[in-house]
Amino acid sequence: MKNAVRLLLFMMLCLFLSPQIYAETYVEKDNVQYTADGKTVVSGGKQSGTVKIAEGAVKIAKGAFYESGLERIELPKSLRKIEAGAFENCTKLRTIKVSAENPYMVEKDGALYTKNRKKLLYAGVAKGTLMLPKKTTQIAPDAFYGNTTVELVFIRGNMKKLAKRSLAYSRINDVTLPDSLREIEDGAFMACKKLSDVEVPEGVKKIGANAFEFCYELERVVLPKNLKTIEKQSFRDCYSLRNIKLPKTLR
Repeated sequence: MKNAVRLLLFMMLCLFLSPQIYAETYVEKDNVQYTADGKTVVSGGKQSGTVKIAEGAVKIAKGAFYESGLERIELPKSLRKIEAGAFENCTKLRTIKVSAENPYMVEKDGALYTKNRKKLLYAGVAKGTLMLPKKTTQIAPDAFYGNTTVELVFIRGNMKKLAKRSLAYSRINDVTLPDSLREIEDGAFMACKKLSDVEVPEGVKKIGANAFEFCYELERVVLPKNLKTIEKQSFRDCYSLRNIKLPKTLR
């Protein structure tokens, strides 16, 4: 009997404290939910139209606007990071506007770059063909995650490494890689299910683990003559792959 009473009291206490704990953890402004300190956007619900992120926010969390109906989002000067999948399945999103006073990022052709444009941060709402500026030498991990609108990517800068998962989980069907490239890191093209043909530049010495895993429509890969390493499961589940020649230099 005593245990039952204690359990009942405990449950009542939890019900009483839950709203208070929630209020201390999150705050809401204009239907957008932030952490209590206002630094992370946690959820935008199923909003439509235009959403303006509050000044002071530095990050938009993964899945924050998942399947939201928003069409335009305005980012403050304080924002530094957009996590992978923050706008996944936001099929109506057409415009991303970054504050001109933001010292960390800038928008160009629907994609977000560091202010000096040396690094692509997020493919955003870029469409069709995305031609990276010549000064862009890095692509952030998960930059293309969930992007369904970019089909062709041209990389022209003096890029040495294609970062982990940089183009992964996108719908690109073609990519032009620079002659400067030396390494394709783990999972760089993972689950690019529409990618059909890849020519790896002659300077590349290493292809990382799972680099092309789950590229179901990949039919042809041209590998460089001096390639030294292909890590495990690089071409796992590439069911359509029929044309690939392994160089003798592989260890």
